[in-house]
Amino acid sequence: MRRALPDAADGWNWGEPAHLGIRPETADGRYFRVAPRIAWAPAPGGGSNGRILLIGQHLLNRDGTPAAGSGRTILTNTQNDYCQDYSSPLLPSADGSRVLQIATDFEGTVCRAYFASGNVT
Repeated sequence: MRRALPDAADGWNWGEPAHLGIRPETADGRYFRVAPRIAWAPAPGGGSNGRILLIGQHLLNRDGTPAAGSGRTILTNTQNDYCQDYSSPLLPSADGSRVLQIATDFEGTVCRAYFASGNVT
């Protein structure tokens, strides 16, 4: 998985446009399309990692056809890799002219936070 940070110091070069990243999907290939949202929740009965919850407007099969349970499904992951960035926070400046992004990734075995800022045109 490539790092979710811009490749350039100006915050605009996000790498190869044809590479869309890694799509979260189930073992049988089902995935969400349109309006994804994630949240973290504690693990039932405790535990240190908790769970990632993922929803979306349309649940599709691997071949792109509508999947059973579309509109009634929440995907969960109990094997969390807490460091790999999925949804980076963005903070626009008060006047909207600049933006700050924070993302995490492993540097060897150490989880590090990275940041980048740039002008919004």
